[in-house]
Amino acid sequence: DEPVSLQWSYIPCALAPDLDTHDLTGSLYYVLKNEYGIELKTADQVIRTRGATLEEAQALEINEGDAVFAIERVTCDPRGAPVEHLDAVWRGDRYDLHVRLMGGE
Repeated sequence: DEPVSLQWSYIPCALAPDLDTHDLTGSLYYVLKNEYGIELKTADQVIRTRGATLEEAQALEINEGDAVFAIERVTCDPRGAPVEHLDAVWRGDRYDLHVRLMGGE
């Protein structure tokens, strides 16, 4: 087993005041929906490539400066209110980005 990603999710305390008492080894979104009634509708995500920092490299078992994907996402509820801010780092040698482009009508 090797680590492939690091992820940090920030949720406003007012939305999920005791979130840290729940089992978060599974889906965070499942807990938000089933324990707090929070529906998620949209997300804006930016994916960049860059070199891994020393701390990231140590955690991901790669070399400092190796290519990583850096992801920043804001997930919103149906009203457009932000629910989650996510920062993630994915190993560049373990992920491929696939995008399907569709023609207009």
